[in-house]
Amino acid sequence: MRKLNFLFLAVAVVLLNACKPVSSSQELVGKWNAVKIIVGSETITEDLEFVFIEFNEDNTCVFNIEGVEGDDVEANYSYADGVLKLSDPEDASEFLLCNVVKLTKTELVVDFPQLEAGEDGFTIHYKKAK
Repeated sequence: MRKLNFLFLAVAVVLLNACKPVSSSQELVGKWNAVKIIVGSETITEDLEFVFIEFNEDNTCVFNIEGVEGDDVEANYSYADGVLKLSDPEDASEFLLCNVVKLTKTELVVDFPQLEAGEDGFTIHYKKAK
């Protein structure tokens, strides 16, 4: 019976750790592929194969939010308290400030601000690439 209790406890700890939210920039490291984009009341789930964001350990990243092949953007990033700051690698000027709505080991949801006047902001739901 003791072995069964220990096994149950071990499984519960593993499951709780796998599902808990994370807040470290280290948890961002890796490639994240878009699975859904929400713009206003429209939800887009198709033709997202080129929409991704990849965070490197050296605080650089590459991302594509337009969904156009070869339209990748390089940036530096920092992450703290639910805020993702992307800056130009040439002069370190901040060019995009985003809110991270959700970050787990397998899921990332980012609110992007309006990029140009008259456009809506948008939310991208990512899944961690394997």
